[in-house]
Amino acid sequence: MGITIDEDSLSVYEIEKSPPAPFLFQGGYLTFKERKSDTEYTLDYPNKEVRDSMSNLLLLGTYDQNTTVNNDVKKNIIEGLEKKDFEKVFNQMKRLFTNIPYTLFEKKRENEDAELMAKRNENYYHSVILTLLWASGLDVIGEESTNLGRSDIVLKYKQDVYVIEIKKTSADEALEQ
Repeated sequence: MGITIDEDSLSVYEIEKSPPAPFLFQGGYLTFKERKSDTEYTLDYPNKEVRDSMSNLLLLGTYDQNTTVNNDVKKNIIEGLEKKDFEKVFNQMKRLFTNIPYTLFEKKRENEDAELMAKRNENYYHSVILTLLWASGLDVIGEESTNLGRSDIVLKYKQDVYVIEIKKTSADEALEQ
């Protein structure tokens, strides 16, 4: 996560006008990761368990997922990784997306070209998949920087490392990147 917040934001008390970060910090769901300047801090989850729990809440609330379906999807993802059955893993991701109400998918904006819309769609799918993998309790990093660029998602499971590149275009373009 790693969001930057200024010192004044931590003391805002009007709940109607406040972003969620101060309340999550005060509740112990977020903690200081680093001090960016005299008045700015980076907040992040204190540990993997809190991150996984928050991701699970996002899946259930934001994406309107059923608890039973959600638990079954996570179980099947773990089983798929265990057996290196990637079709099973991808089918669970598809299953998640088919359960998200169409009203949560963004439509093409006025005067928006196809390339910009594809990028927005990639970002949406990226965030949902990343949240799903976090909620599954997996060791996942989003936007992992390397000397060759950035990987959308890096998944570490036991001794294996998987790099997932999200593209709304062709698979060849993702592989080339």
